[in-house]
Amino acid sequence: MAGIDWIPAGVKEFDDFQKIFSDGVHTNVLTWHIAPTKEATLAGLRGTYDGFYLISKNPATANPTDYDNTDEARIPYKKYIRVITKQEIKNNSYMTNAQRTSIKVPNDSGTHTDAPVEVDGPDMWFDNSHHGILFAHFKKHGVTNSEAKPAGQAEVVMFYDFYKIGDPIPPLAQCTHFTTFTESGDELPTDASHFGMMIVGYGYWKNTANKLSPVGKAATELVS
Repeated sequence: MAGIDWIPAGVKEFDDFQKIFSDGVHTNVLTWHIAPTKEATLAGLRGTYDGFYLISKNPATANPTDYDNTDEARIPYKKYIRVITKQEIKNNSYMTNAQRTSIKVPNDSGTHTDAPVEVDGPDMWFDNSHHGILFAHFKKHGVTNSEAKPAGQAEVVMFYDFYKIGDPIPPLAQCTHFTTFTESGDELPTDASHFGMMIVGYGYWKNTANKLSPVGKAATELVS
């Protein structure tokens, strides 16, 4: 069964976690027989993330670009933590369960907590301020200061479509496009034929057990 995500979603919480995880892997790469090339990849992604977070964690001097840089660096780093854990850590016979726990990797257990199903769909909006590139953002309904996924949620599933300015907004049942997002702020593909049209999107949370929340409110924006 799939459960609540073991990698923290919060900015500070993730930073504390990644230090313990990556330091542990680096220190024990030989003892645990972890492939050196994979540890080197992890270290490279960490170095990029650490450099940006060092700047963005200081609110007195950080600007929006600094936060965006940290977010962009965290996405591949977080994904690779999952990759190296699956390939080198979860079933590593050179590691004990206590050693896995020491770097914050959970051990499989019969006492597993199912991931929750969100009671509300995500609040969604589109950012069209990047010269023809459209980005989709989402957050937990009612939350004002974080775009982190709620605990146990794997991604946002979105149905969307384009329509002419002044036309009725297409309902969910008429949307012909479909995509998923694992991180808020991901790019939504568009092409020249969509410029000057409106977009509408309807989102659901999908948890790690592949169960969907109710649909969220429609989000609309001009494609420009």
